[in-house]
Amino acid sequence: MTERFVWQERRVELCRIPPSFFREKGGGIDAFWGRKRLERLKDEISGDASAQLWIAPELDRLWKDFRQPVPDALLAAYVWRQQPFRENLILLTGNEGQRWQEDFVEEVFGGLNGLYLIGEEDAFYMEGLAEKIYEESGLLTGFGAEMPETDGRRTTVVELRRNARPPVRQMAFGCLYLDLTSDPSKKRLIVEKRTDISYISARNYLDTAFKARYNAI
Repeated sequence: MTERFVWQERRVELCRIPPSFFREKGGGIDAFWGRKRLERLKDEISGDASAQLWIAPELDRLWKDFRQPVPDALLAAYVWRQQPFRENLILLTGNEGQRWQEDFVEEVFGGLNGLYLIGEEDAFYMEGLAEKIYEESGLLTGFGAEMPETDGRRTTVVELRRNARPPVRQMAFGCLYLDLTSDPSKKRLIVEKRTDISYISARNYLDTAFKARYNAI
């Protein structure tokens, strides 16, 4: 069953998979058509640059080669705003490009007391934006390759790096780790090594929000 609706000014298509799809063996005709539907979704998404597809955690073991997308900058900023506000933001820069990072930072810098862009120097191209932010708010933006020392209770670390381990030793005690790559291996590492850190991913947030909508119907 598929439900289409508008959410946060976005068109959403919510596909519900029959329970038999999750059986270890067999699954009958429902499982067959469930798998066919997923294959069609993959084909549709690959041909539409403006669309993004997330799968529920329950499907991870059945669709092992699927990589969750990094949300666009405006959706990422929305997910960030839904978390308890923390005045320090550390952005672990990835390969989303200059425009993505500029759009994201412009959406979230208001109210921050600390903004840090951590990664390779040629990865973020943020000098002009940093100057603009300083002129508008007096907020200084830090650049570098090393994690800064901050109060973890007031810090959110935003992860953009797809193929990198979380900096488990360097992150401040009690910080919030927002994984925009929605990588299950990152979650497992955080849960295993740093129980003081709060983990949230874009996929987890969307999964919870849409399941709550479905259960309310």
